[in-house]
Amino acid sequence: MKKSLMVVLAVAALVAFTVPVMAAEGAPGDKPEHKHPEGIFGTIKSIDLDGKKLVVLARAAKDAEPAETTVEFTDQTKVSIDKKDATVADLKEGMKCFITPKTGPAEKIMVRTTEGGGHGKKKPNDKPGEEK
Repeated sequence: MKKSLMVVLAVAALVAFTVPVMAAEGAPGDKPEHKHPEGIFGTIKSIDLDGKKLVVLARAAKDAEPAETTVEFTDQTKVSIDKKDATVADLKEGMKCFITPKTGPAEKIMVRTTEGGGHGKKKPNDKPGEEK
């Protein structure tokens, strides 16, 4: 009797400690949540190189009207255009941009001048069946 009680208690303890761990890990085959950094997505309205400021038309929410947001940048701000290193002087009004972090001076300004790209999407000039 004591031996079977010990086995039952051991199994109960094992279940009590493994179920929360399994729940925290998620179900097998679940994709890990891909978190994007928080930042500002918008269109460059103006650039003040001397004052080291950009004015971006950004939306606070998907359905919201764009609002002007002033973003400061520094000499250490990293800039990329179509995934290639660039400078703030290379930026032009009307370019779509993503700036991180959401507050404070910009650390990264990323611009894409082409549609699609990145995650298996076709660019407008790609032709069906064309190999790269």
